[in-house]
Amino acid sequence: MSTPTDFTGWLPSEVAEMTRGLYSESELKRMAGRGEIAHHRGARGKVIFFRDDVRALLRHTAVHPAQAEKTTQAPATAEFTAPVVSPFRTTSRSRAAHNEKAAS
Repeated sequence: MSTPTDFTGWLPSEVAEMTRGLYSESELKRMAGRGEIAHHRGARGKVIFFRDDVRALLRHTAVHPAQAEKTTQAPATAEFTAPVVSPFRTTSRSRAAHNEKAAS
């Protein structure tokens, strides 16, 4: 059986206050409008968050600790070969290209 608090809805301003400034009210509204976070629409299109929506929002922003460096292996180093560059200009503005077109 669910308790009445399971269906308590909060407005973006209340969620911004609950998350202690993690998100602002306007940012929550924009993210809901773009469909980036879970939310519900109330009367007149108001954005409403329920308990599960706020939990999903907090999971979305959680920072997970990095794995130990010992478990991650460094990628194999590949040899770097310098590109071969011609000492002669071959653009359409070069004098050599102009002379070649005139000769043909």
